[in-house]
Amino acid sequence: MINVYEEYCFSIKPTIIEIIFRNVLFILGLLFTYYSFYLFLLIPIAMLLFMMAYYYQRSLKREYEYILINDELKVDRIIAKSSRKQIETYDLNNLKYLSYNNPEFHQKYANMKYKRKRYTSKKNTDKEYALMFKQGNIYSCIIIQADQRFLTGIKSRHLLQMDG
Repeated sequence: MINVYEEYCFSIKPTIIEIIFRNVLFILGLLFTYYSFYLFLLIPIAMLLFMMAYYYQRSLKREYEYILINDELKVDRIIAKSSRKQIETYDLNNLKYLSYNNPEFHQKYANMKYKRKRYTSKKNTDKEYALMFKQGNIYSCIIIQADQRFLTGIKSRHLLQMDG
């Protein structure tokens, strides 16, 4: 039975390197098209470059979606609103600490080794939160952006200490 179900989705802004790479593919395609008038063997290469630029452009249209179902937090990546890939699933029973993503949070865990993953976007204006999980002897920290409704869903399942 589902007691808590929340979704939160936002788009990701492409980095400048990704944009430059897409433009380089397109310009190379144009150059090979131009030179294919003189050397017909370049036509398949030009077509291949245009196809690569097209599919790379589609892959730049990305979104993250967080799905909270009871004690499970799933992080999915959606590409061009057509394909979905589940990146990670976190068990909220292993959630040890929840806080705003600030230096005080990271200072608290400075003496420990932990893996940090960031699922955020510069386009999104919601606050960033850091969630610290402990599974066995391994600590992992995820940084997410969430609205108040999604955060309330997490807090409703766990009585956690939260800063801020």
